[in-house]
Amino acid sequence: MIVPLYCVRLDYLQGICALNVPDFMRSNFIIIVDNPDTLLSTAAAIVQRSTMSITLSEGKRILEEHLSQFGNNVRVRCNKVNVRSSASRNRGLDESSSDFVVNLDDDLVPNPDLLEQYGRKLLEIDSTVVGLVGLVRFPRSPSLPLRHAAVLMSYLTFMFEIAERNIYVNPAWGVTANICFHRTTVCYDTAYAKSTYHSFFRY
Repeated sequence: MIVPLYCVRLDYLQGICALNVPDFMRSNFIIIVDNPDTLLSTAAAIVQRSTMSITLSEGKRILEEHLSQFGNNVRVRCNKVNVRSSASRNRGLDESSSDFVVNLDDDLVPNPDLLEQYGRKLLEIDSTVVGLVGLVRFPRSPSLPLRHAAVLMSYLTFMFEIAERNIYVNPAWGVTANICFHRTTVCYDTAYAKSTYHSFFRY
């Protein structure tokens, strides 16, 4: 599991790091922080100390220990400068030794059984599969703000629900917010710095 982030939102991160890992699967959670300042401020808040009294190395350890208490193996890494999400994901891929990698965005609220769903599907199908596109629903509320409603009406968010709809028989792409793929020498193209909506790969 690779999660790149710029703003460290503990409420979201804790939910991600608390995902159930089924018995038939081994998983590492690799958190790549792309902003040293937010790492330090988050670590300082966790231990209730001044930001100035915490080094970057200590900040990574504090956040790692905090997130590991939810029962999974968590590794926290931090880029010295903001390299954006594509490069951060590539760093996570370099550190991973898994056959399959799950990418999640840091503002995602996953179902607790997300990894089991991916794992069960991978057991059902041919192991040579390139990957699986997870369902991501764009948030909706009964009283939509005008801007939110306008985005939905423009259909700019259709890619968030591509896995749920029969638009394509075999989607060749999906949002990087929730995607599982076979780890190879393929990596994210840093020409697309954010890679927020689509998966862009290069060899």
